[in-house]
Amino acid sequence: MLALLLLYIVVPLVQVALLVQGRSALSPLLVVNYAASVLALHWILANIFVTAKIPWFQKALPYDRRVRFHAMASMGVLLALVFHAGFKILAGKHIDAISWILLAAVLLLFAGAMLWRKKTGKGYDRSKQLHKAMLLVVVLLVFLHVAQAEYLEKIPAPSLLIFLAYYLVALFAYVATLFGAFRKSAEVVSIQVRQDILEVELRLKRPLRYQAGQFVYLRAPGVRGREEHPFSILSVPGDSTVRLAIRMLGDFTRSLAKLPIGAQVSVHGGYGAFYPGSGNALCFVASGIGMVPVLGVLQNLAKKADQRQMFLFLAIKDESEVPASVDLAALQRALPGLKVVLLRKADGLRFSAKLFAEKMGEAAKFRYYLCSSPGVRKQVLHALHSLHVPKQAIFYEEFSLH
Repeated sequence: MLALLLLYIVVPLVQVALLVQGRSALSPLLVVNYAASVLALHWILANIFVTAKIPWFQKALPYDRRVRFHAMASMGVLLALVFHAGFKILAGKHIDAISWILLAAVLLLFAGAMLWRKKTGKGYDRSKQLHKAMLLVVVLLVFLHVAQAEYLEKIPAPSLLIFLAYYLVALFAYVATLFGAFRKSAEVVSIQVRQDILEVELRLKRPLRYQAGQFVYLRAPGVRGREEHPFSILSVPGDSTVRLAIRMLGDFTRSLAKLPIGAQVSVHGGYGAFYPGSGNALCFVASGIGMVPVLGVLQNLAKKADQRQMFLFLAIKDESEVPASVDLAALQRALPGLKVVLLRKADGLRFSAKLFAEKMGEAAKFRYYLCSSPGVRKQVLHALHSLHVPKQAIFYEEFSLH
């Protein structure tokens, strides 16, 4: 969060201070207008940089936090631009064509992003590509706008260097991700299908740096063009291959099941920050395909011979839903402190305060790691809060990516 605070608050406010210094005749409203324009400018560039899928930034800026912060900052950009444009219009200032085009492009960018989240299948893919194209248009228009407004000539040298650094980093992040600078080639080694769970095993030509519980973006040539999707990693660091477990829900995932052995694909990652830290007692709660990162973490803890007390609450249809390469009994033998509680559909069990209290006893002493659908997560959070589990002891990644 310190990095985000620096990018979005500290640096832009320093820029505002540099812009208004020595201008004693400025009215408070004019200062606010300057602040709005500077914040909008820097936040647009920071958003492009922050949402770029660059694995290097994962440790300092976990991807789920970046996505959420980007959404909030985007609303700030929109408000700042509306204020800036409204101030200019009401003050009778001339607004050039580039400024109008920039405002229209940003509004289209926002509208497209909101519609994009509601689309599925090919409509989603087209909207995503359009969003990326509009980003490039906005980046170029931003530079033309500040150049035409003679902003670069008015600001002091330190401020100019900061702006150029923002601009160049944003442009680098955009171009690097667009052309796949961080993708790694991989070969399909095996494919297993159990119920509707697909396991894809990959051998990478260059090692993939990741932590247990993270996810990667996968692209397969010939499968829906340039489309890529995020999938959780089931394997653990140090394995000779990378295994992904995927629920087959749409055309893309069903097409992956038909890939021949030896097919060439590409991945980039890992992303996510789901791995447990300190704590004498751990509790993992998962449902459906959300079990994959949890099982990856538990396998890694078993590899390290972790001796802590642990619980795994797993909501599934039945045992056949567990990925074929995972043996829950073997996992319990490798982790003597682990107790597995299965919530099978046929049993009619649901996550509740009563269930946690009966199985765990002192629920408040555990640190909780949740991976499930939003509905199940809400149910679990309600149960844990009623057991007086502190919020800082509950961890989950709150976003959904197509």
